Amino acid sequence: MLDRHAVQELLRAGLSPRAVARQFGVSRRTIERIGGEAPIEGTSPLAAVGRPRVDDAVRARVGALVLEDPERAPPPREDWKQRCSPSFTRTSS
Repeated sequence: MLDRHAVQELLRAGLSPRAVARQFGVSRRTIERIGGEAPIEGTSPLAAVGRPRVDDAVRARVGALVLEDPERAPPPREDWKQRCSPSFTRTSS
């Protein structure tokens, strides 16, 4: 996958589209098209990669549940793994 942010940074640093295209192994036209796109915002191109942030409403609800019963432990990890397995069937209690 072509790193668009890296392409834009190399072009901004003064490399020619031909040199950037040769470096990435794509056509010069592709590099020119990416160079004409709107700049990628943010300090890091990886800022949006990974787990999404926990919503403030969810964080508040979890905090309230912990304050309500601080001794309540989360379910054991083995139980969680079992529930996440495709063969898990919920039994009525």
